[in-house]
Amino acid sequence: MDKVKVLLDQANLTQYLHKFEQTGYDSLPQILSMGETDLTELGQHTEMPPGHLARLRQTITVIKNSVPTPKPVQPVEASVKLKTRHTTREQLRLASLRHSTKQGCRCMIDDARSGRAAIIYKCTSVLSKKRKADCEDDPRPSCQYRLHWVKGKKTGYCWELNTNKSHFMHMPFCTSVQRVSKLELVNDPKFVKHCKSSKKVTGKNGAKEALGGTTGRVAGSVKNYTAKRAVNDIKHFWIHDYKHDWNKLRSWGREYERKNPQAKCHIDVDSEGR
Repeated sequence: MDKVKVLLDQANLTQYLHKFEQTGYDSLPQILSMGETDLTELGQHTEMPPGHLARLRQTITVIKNSVPTPKPVQPVEASVKLKTRHTTREQLRLASLRHSTKQGCRCMIDDARSGRAAIIYKCTSVLSKKRKADCEDDPRPSCQYRLHWVKGKKTGYCWELNTNKSHFMHMPFCTSVQRVSKLELVNDPKFVKHCKSSKKVTGKNGAKEALGGTTGRVAGSVKNYTAKRAVNDIKHFWIHDYKHDWNKLRSWGREYERKNPQAKCHIDVDSEGR
């Protein structure tokens, strides 16, 4: 009923709100889909004079023209490439964020509908309380972007994308904007290469280097402080450096023994082999 109130506000016909609610015309999509005959009957039921009904018709026409026709759902390979199978939640999260970022939009996990066997990512404009408040008076439908990941015996206990329950493209009118996280930058090969090859990387030039290219990131999506934090992680603690020799403690221990012949370095190994 709130969206019907917005329609009447735009037409300057708020005095008919009670009549609309009383006669059952409380659905905006229903009103927007009405033909000339149905609108004439609406005017009769709500006791609306011809002049006011003409004003309502004109407002409906303006709203219809301002709402772009939703694009048909495309296969994931034909829109933005997305790997449909992952072994860990971190890989799944990173793939979902990248997929949304390349469209110039944002997505976030739907905590209320996600659990151990399913993880759902939706458009930020649908889940974020702040974004939802900004879009309350918008008569256009909400963004249908959705990635539905499932895990179980049928998927070999890996996370697999359910394409039947997913909608891979953000709507053309989507109000969400990009906000690149540190996780994306730390796992971006181009950004990591830039940090490793450059003598000095600041937050400003790091953020600039992260834009464009195959990532599809737009200007303003990477904050300087986010880029600087990612640079610090890559420079001081890059997990790939310690893949085979955790923290390089063994090599440091041997070097210590070489410089101190009377000393002995002993390293305990835990249950995880570290």
